[in-house]
Amino acid sequence: MVQEYVKVLEPFEIAKKVAGLQMADYFTHREGLVRVLHTGPGLGAAQVTERYSADGLPYLAGGDAPDGYAMVTFSTDDVDRVRHRHAWLVDDLGRWLKAQGLRWCWQYNDDVWVTGHMPPKH
Repeated sequence: MVQEYVKVLEPFEIAKKVAGLQMADYFTHREGLVRVLHTGPGLGAAQVTERYSADGLPYLAGGDAPDGYAMVTFSTDDVDRVRHRHAWLVDDLGRWLKAQGLRWCWQYNDDVWVTGHMPPKH
């Protein structure tokens, strides 16, 4: 979850690169007041979704999620190594966000939200 205003295509493109999806296409759709960017289906190992406010307003996080302007989600079908792979993806995207001076936090599945750059090693 990026907690400061960001041009949404930038973290989306970085997330595609760290997931190994440099050439992946994407589509957009609207879920209520939130716009969604999603890499194309059938990518197997990883997909990237980014939800953000199409009007430049804060992303409408639900439940106990912190406020933010964009939410990037990684999903993968590599069930045996999914937690390790996601920690690696979060770490790589986190380095880019930190280099941009952006505040952000992350969560694996329903674990607690963590602020910062280095996820725990699993």
